[in-house]
Amino acid sequence: MSANIYVVPARDEWTVETAWAREREMFRKQDEAISAATERARRSRVDLLIHGRAGHIEMRISYRRNRRESRD
Repeated sequence: MSANIYVVPARDEWTVETAWAREREMFRKQDEAISAATERARRSRVDLLIHGRAGHIEMRISYRRNRRESRD
């Protein structure tokens, strides 16, 4: 099972984190963190959850593969 990717505030910086893992990458700006997290979520085919400064989820983007098979 793949873990989702999160962009969360961390004091004056932004962190890209993977659920259930200790992987963290720090960025000075939120847009830099989002760019890195987007690439990671696309490669891993997981969801990207972007949090605002207050800690609430502001956006969720799914890069999961569609599980339905075509019957053509």
